[in-house]
Amino acid sequence: MSAVDLHVHSSFSSDGEVSPEKLIAMAKQRGLSMISIADHNNVGGVKAVAASGNISGIKVLPGIEVDCYFNALNLHILGYGINITDPVFADIEQNALKQEKEALPLLIRKLQSIGFHVTEEAVRRQSPNPIPVEEDIAVVLLQSPTHLDDPRLAVYRPGAGKSDMPNVHFYYDYCTRGKPAHVEKAWPDLSDVVRAVKGAGGIPVLAHPGASLCTSSSEWRQAISLILESGVEGIECFSSYHNRKETDFFLEIAKKHGKLITCGSDFHGRHKPAIILGATDCRDMETDIQRSFESLILE
Repeated sequence: MSAVDLHVHSSFSSDGEVSPEKLIAMAKQRGLSMISIADHNNVGGVKAVAASGNISGIKVLPGIEVDCYFNALNLHILGYGINITDPVFADIEQNALKQEKEALPLLIRKLQSIGFHVTEEAVRRQSPNPIPVEEDIAVVLLQSPTHLDDPRLAVYRPGAGKSDMPNVHFYYDYCTRGKPAHVEKAWPDLSDVVRAVKGAGGIPVLAHPGASLCTSSSEWRQAISLILESGVEGIECFSSYHNRKETDFFLEIAKKHGKLITCGSDFHGRHKPAIILGATDCRDMETDIQRSFESLILE
């Protein structure tokens, strides 16, 4: 358990669940001292907290998590300490909404083409968000009487190998690049995102690299070096997605390149029930991590 969690999603994320206000209350209840609300491609959650002024003694670091591409890799960049009123974030949000809106019917058709009985209307009915995402499709399929005995979904059901986070695992298995229902989205280039975050006074950090990079390969060692050369200033070394070996690997890389080290759970709520707010241990580095961002918290 850590007192620092710099990667938390609110209901302003397309796949988030918990309101920004409730996140603050949860953080206080769990004994956290600093969090960053870093919603997908928008700053709505941070704005809501800033407007309410009710942060209950929790230090809140303004943040965002932006989808981008680096060559063939889909990466996520965390922007910390940003000016949340900068118009660049409205542009990022509008592009993301456009991509998700256009992708949904294509996703549905691709899943239908491989034998899944699901409609856009059914997905929209169960989703709490205006534009459903891939995990919402998984919810519908796993609840569908038609697919109760579908062997392809057995692995996501209670007690099976991927039942800890079934909706997310379905997304990885069917909707990511190279999978049968993948729909390409026009995310910005890594260099453009780094430039946008820095232009808004922020610090760009590479999110959960273990979810995108294979640490056992010299090819990916070279890739992360190139990513850091693009202007990324930190690495989320401590993450829910990293085992001990991966954490040590990314710590080594961060220290070698003189980059900031951060800690984040990637808490979402219902779509990632196995990820607990503040549960990512950053060992004995909490004080150093907090000190790195102390001057950038919300006033």
